[in-house]
Amino acid sequence: MRFNHGIWNRAALPAALAFAGFVFAGFVFAVSAFAVSAFADIYSWTDKNGVKHFSSDPPPRGEPVTDLRVMKTTPEPEEPETADTGKPAADTTSAEAPKNAPKVDIYVDAKSELCKAALAFFERNKIACTKHDIDADPQALQRYRSLEGRGVPIVFIGDNRMDGWDEETAKEYLGIK
Repeated sequence: MRFNHGIWNRAALPAALAFAGFVFAGFVFAVSAFAVSAFADIYSWTDKNGVKHFSSDPPPRGEPVTDLRVMKTTPEPEEPETADTGKPAADTTSAEAPKNAPKVDIYVDAKSELCKAALAFFERNKIACTKHDIDADPQALQRYRSLEGRGVPIVFIGDNRMDGWDEETAKEYLGIK
């Protein structure tokens, strides 16, 4: 820019201001994009070929996976309330819970191998849990959606929420060694 008596060339000033505006807009976009991505859940799992995956999306539905873990980076919603309809809202296992065991609720899809593994764990350890089948019960599906469920199972153990299934995490939440 050329100086004219100690001030900038007035013809160049609008272009400089426009450039500064673009730089500022780019900065705001970058910061907001980072803030949104900072609240994405992180999924890790091992596929049938033994390959370890890390993603912000859950594994494809129906794909056989092992060792599914979900790191929650979003605030946890409150535990869902059950509707008082005079009939049981969901199945409750007949297993007897250990002394002082926390309340367990699990949202399942009957076809999911992870759900079957979670239910077998609770039965094997004689831990009572309330099963909410999202395929068979429309109210369970509605509550599942209100929890922003994107995969199954969703397990509530006391005040803790687990998306997916990890036996070691369940043991930790239950105080089982």
